[in-house]
Amino acid sequence: MFVVTCLSLLLLVYVGFGEGKRTYEEFQIEKVTAQGRNVQNSIETYLRAGLPLKQFAGFQTLVEPILQGVDEVDAMGVYDTSGHQLFLAVDKTNPKLPEPSAAIKHVKQDVELDRGETHFQLVLPLRNRFETVGSLVVMSPTKLLTNRINAAFEALLYLVLGLSAVFAIVVWIAAPYLARTRVPWLQIGYAVTFLIMAAAVVATLVALYIDGVQGKAKASALALAQRLSDIVEFNLRFRDFDGIDKVFTTTVD
Repeated sequence: MFVVTCLSLLLLVYVGFGEGKRTYEEFQIEKVTAQGRNVQNSIETYLRAGLPLKQFAGFQTLVEPILQGVDEVDAMGVYDTSGHQLFLAVDKTNPKLPEPSAAIKHVKQDVELDRGETHFQLVLPLRNRFETVGSLVVMSPTKLLTNRINAAFEALLYLVLGLSAVFAIVVWIAAPYLARTRVPWLQIGYAVTFLIMAAAVVATLVALYIDGVQGKAKASALALAQRLSDIVEFNLRFRDFDGIDKVFTTTVD
């Protein structure tokens, strides 16, 4: 009875683990993408003035707050269309980084994701007024995602063992009574055990999703502030601009 209950509850945890990992990974990628968008917007503002990418000044200063304040970002680099590195900023912990994604030599119009063994690499195009002149690569460690998911579900393994043991002991003690009664207490007890485990899995997923949504919201707010900062700096009025509502819609989506 203990083994059967334990296996069924473990299957429930496994399903929840897979769903949590998939969804939380999306949150992490969206958060990192928002941080990359901030840097991309700053560099493209420089490029649209007709200045060359290799002469962009202050890259280290620009990305340093992100590297220090965002755990999901290990490094940021800028590459030209030939794949040559122009700038690279690495977190102060000096993590071991993979080779740049092959996508830097074939930059697309939108963000491209490269999933590696140790890092996610997000490749963002850098454009001037006429063409794509390079790419921004943001490296995010996969171990951070793995550690958070494992920490969230580790407690559930102990709960599986505890519930299975309690259920088996209760059934063993009440076995003589269960054999004489017509009420399906065995099935009811198993259903209650399963529901308790399901509630714990759902609660764990909700906690993960809340953490992911909060991180995404903060990153999106920062990206939006970056895009609208020029209006404030030049002391202009928002009502004089068309399409502000589309900016908000794009950020929310």
